[in-house]
Amino acid sequence: MAIPISDLFFYYNLGLHFYITEQLNDDWYCVKDRITQEKMLMKKVPVISSWGKSLHNFLFLPYHPRLLVPYAVLYDRNGSIHYLMEYKHVLGETHNSKQYASIWI
Repeated sequence: MAIPISDLFFYYNLGLHFYITEQLNDDWYCVKDRITQEKMLMKKVPVISSWGKSLHNFLFLPYHPRLLVPYAVLYDRNGSIHYLMEYKHVLGETHNSKQYASIWI
């Protein structure tokens, strides 16, 4: 069964439509859209992790001034999921354990 072409789908690819401007740590990056020059934060999550829970948390974030606004979720076909979100100035980062690292704004 073929999926019909729709205006709901937009193929947005790292390197083609946006690029990395700065690597903040192993998982977090600053990226910029090539056309709009919009700055965004990107978190790279390996598919082998519990990305389903991360995706649910990412898509259903309650509004709060200190939370990042989610823009898109992308799969890069190399085993990673990229979460694109609002850019805010990054003040620092924390490492809770070997598996988890986060940034704070």
